[in-house]
Amino acid sequence: MAAVSDGELAGTTGESLQIEAIKINLEGLDNYDVYYRGHIQNEGNQPSENGQWLWVKNGEELGSTGKGQRLEAIEIKIVEKSNDVALGDSIAYGMSADPGSGYVDLFYNNLTTIEGNESLTLYNEGIPGITSSELLTQVQINPEVMQELANAQVVTISIGGNNLLQPLITTMAGAFGLDPNAETFASDLVTALQDPNAQATINAALPQLQTNLIAGATQFGTDFPQIIAAVRTMAPEANIYVATLYNPLSTTDPLYSVFEPIIEQMNAIISTPNTGYLVADVYSAFNSYEGTEALVNFNWTMGQIDPHPTTLGHALIYQTHLDAQLIMTE
Repeated sequence: MAAVSDGELAGTTGESLQIEAIKINLEGLDNYDVYYRGHIQNEGNQPSENGQWLWVKNGEELGSTGKGQRLEAIEIKIVEKSNDVALGDSIAYGMSADPGSGYVDLFYNNLTTIEGNESLTLYNEGIPGITSSELLTQVQINPEVMQELANAQVVTISIGGNNLLQPLITTMAGAFGLDPNAETFASDLVTALQDPNAQATINAALPQLQTNLIAGATQFGTDFPQIIAAVRTMAPEANIYVATLYNPLSTTDPLYSVFEPIIEQMNAIISTPNTGYLVADVYSAFNSYEGTEALVNFNWTMGQIDPHPTTLGHALIYQTHLDAQLIMTE
């Protein structure tokens, strides 16, 4: 039958005909969704999956057609739309995880199982290669992101890694006379590292690398409080989750000791007490991991310059979001 509205009857009277299926839409309520579910003759509560009574929404069909089974009961609710907004870098984007297995997807899937989150919509705004300064610009002037944040119930942030990765690649490319933007950069680096004088070249570049890394971390320290302030202004009621940085380098890597204190310094900024956001302690989770399967495949001396978490690494980051806590003054 054609749609009706404003108090008009849906169905028939006096003809002994049963209602078998129904569709419901909202008009003029752009920030809301309508959810409904029912009980169908001979089929029970519908829709259902694995014994769980679910919902249909916004014009989807509830009931059955062609079976002669009546829709015997219906439950309707109107829910204000809310967003789960993921901000940050390629880790937030889900790089190097199996499709749908990035920590952002895993966390969103968990959130939607919680009563009241049926209308939660995921917006993944992660951008590979983005630095803290670029994220600050994104949340300050990108109208789409700003609108998503205005309706946000949850915001997750992963940022800071590229403040260090970019200086590493740039410095080492310069030291070996390579083009960091070339498609062959990884293989070119492997070749360069096989040179007998490679270690001497690296040692000569360490002071410049240290300077560049400190500059990246210092910029992060300037940008990060502004990022949080901007997000909090646009999403004052949202739960904000911030991931700490992990060190992708093996403890046996000569550069581990160069990066480790700088990463700890950046994590100390993220973990500032009484900031009001929840800290997902990825750093500690990765450091305490005792499994044999790799959490990250990064070894720049072997030309493996992908610092992103594996699918297992993303799963562990997801767990840290479930365990995230407010950092308070002792």
